[in-house]
Amino acid sequence: MKITVISFTLCFALILCSCVRKQPLSVIPDKDTAESQYLYAYMYHKSTIPPAESQALHAMYIGLILRYQKVVERFPDDMQYTPEAILHIARLMNAQNQNQRCVNYLEAALPLYRDKLPQFEARALYRIGLSLDRQKKYAEAKVIYKECTQKFSGYTDPVIKDSVMRCNRLYNAAHIEAGA
Repeated sequence: MKITVISFTLCFALILCSCVRKQPLSVIPDKDTAESQYLYAYMYHKSTIPPAESQALHAMYIGLILRYQKVVERFPDDMQYTPEAILHIARLMNAQNQNQRCVNYLEAALPLYRDKLPQFEARALYRIGLSLDRQKKYAEAKVIYKECTQKFSGYTDPVIKDSVMRCNRLYNAAHIEAGA
């Protein structure tokens, strides 16, 4: 598990190095449980009003990512809140058009939860496919969408069914590869 935490930490070091910050980051408190650490990050996320200014918006995303990352770092073995934090981080990466980083991050996290948490796996596969689509890597995205659809089509869980429906819709979307 330590290798995984290091890879997550390395991923965030790359994100933080990509932006030059002139303001100090606020202190992120250490909570006693994965649930309370996650709820702190989630409530901070939901109570933050996105600024109109691009640089301020970028700083807000970095702050949110760091709060969710604290859940991942402090509670790497948690099977409920850590996966949710990982998915929030992935969405925040997409919001910043850091689609390849999102793919790399989720591909690093998938082996930890594959065949253990089908909800996480289905949602992560959808997010990976979406990130590839946004990079115009349509053929790669279709492989991911198909994997999700085939693996989870028989599930009745509404969250998994939603991911399968989204993957199926995007799999069938018409895209023309550059140079095709």
